[in-house]
Amino acid sequence: MITIWDIFKYIFKWKSVIAIIVAVAVVFSYWRVNTNQIYNATVIIQLNNSSISKGNAPDGSKYDYYEIASPNVLTEVVRELGLKTGIDALRTKITVSPIIPQTEKEIQESKEKSGEKHEYYPNTFSITYAGRVGESSGTIREILESVIDNYMEFYNTKYSDKASINDTAYSEEMGSFDYIEKADMLSQNVYDIMQTLEGLSSADPSFRSSSTGYTFKDISNKYKYLRDFSIPEVYSDIYSGQITKDKSLLIKTYTQEKEDYLLQRKNFLEEAELAKTRMESFSLANKNVPNAYNNNTRNNSDNIEMIEDINASRNVNEETTYDHFMRSYVDASIAANNLLLKAEDCDNIIAKFTAKVNVKEQETIEENVDNKLNEIFVTMNDLNKEAMMVIQDYNDYNEASHISPLTGVNCYPTMSVMLYMLLAAFVSGFFSIILAISVEVFKKIKRENRGSL
Repeated sequence: MITIWDIFKYIFKWKSVIAIIVAVAVVFSYWRVNTNQIYNATVIIQLNNSSISKGNAPDGSKYDYYEIASPNVLTEVVRELGLKTGIDALRTKITVSPIIPQTEKEIQESKEKSGEKHEYYPNTFSITYAGRVGESSGTIREILESVIDNYMEFYNTKYSDKASINDTAYSEEMGSFDYIEKADMLSQNVYDIMQTLEGLSSADPSFRSSSTGYTFKDISNKYKYLRDFSIPEVYSDIYSGQITKDKSLLIKTYTQEKEDYLLQRKNFLEEAELAKTRMESFSLANKNVPNAYNNNTRNNSDNIEMIEDINASRNVNEETTYDHFMRSYVDASIAANNLLLKAEDCDNIIAKFTAKVNVKEQETIEENVDNKLNEIFVTMNDLNKEAMMVIQDYNDYNEASHISPLTGVNCYPTMSVMLYMLLAAFVSGFFSIILAISVEVFKKIKRENRGSL
């Protein structure tokens, strides 16, 4: 008969063999699991545009979070990393899951029980990439990081308007323009740039460039000096010295422009008069028509009842026929007045270039104008570079603010090496012990049989 002490003796006797078998099984399981290990990677991102929480993209279209793994994004990932995987195969490995707060789930359940409809549009998403056998954790991490980076680029390109300025610099081609034309181009360019910078300053007055240390207001003030002092000084010298490459051509050009402005003004005045006539005719024709919104038939009475209960869903045409005629009259009148001012400007330039001038001073003044224009061009080139640096920093900052990664890329194995090693140790140990006991029991039975003979 075999006692419990016999079993312990058998195990102790075979302890070395059992230990070797367990060690071999553990090492084999470690190698096997690592050879067939599959890694996944997960990251959580948040879209910060308020429109996303309403179900819309920044451009007003319906937002589809599956665009995070769209072909446009994955094509760039494959190209960037040099992957041999196809777009479709890569797409099947990516899962985009919206993260819905528990409170929203409870509200939704409550609304559904009461038969009400409740819509919640998430702005936080979990993106998971499921790796394949043979792909290292580093490769998996790199792929998911590339997906997020390229989606941010795709999102900003598709939905964000990048700020920019017209940084037209001085070139040899401008040498063919007359002096006053160069001054006009500079003046308009400075005006356009200042408008852009002041608009950006109003949108984000606290932004300060990390590259230059300037705000948009700081850069705009630098252009302001050109606008208020440098360029007017050039105009003054051009007019006082009648500095031009071809005076007769200049006078002819401005005379023609003046006639064109006056002709256009005449057309707008006719439009304004026509709109005024129609407005007066419409007013007389509708003088005795009762107000559609008032049951009181006493026309022209100041005692008109106010409508307080207005259906909010009712479509109301805010511009009446009379309003349309009035707007047409005002627009045409303003356009006619602006054209008159332009014609008067042409008259003033013609008068300045037909007045008497000191010919002896013209050469000196022309040289001064050339020098001042060149100084302004150089200054503008430098300012444009600074402005572009500030705007580039702003665009980078603005792009980064649209999407916020709430976590880093978390890479994890799908199989636990420790669990498989413990399982291998247990199974191999169990069977090796059973085998050792069986061998010893068999030997004991054999010995007893020999003794009985």
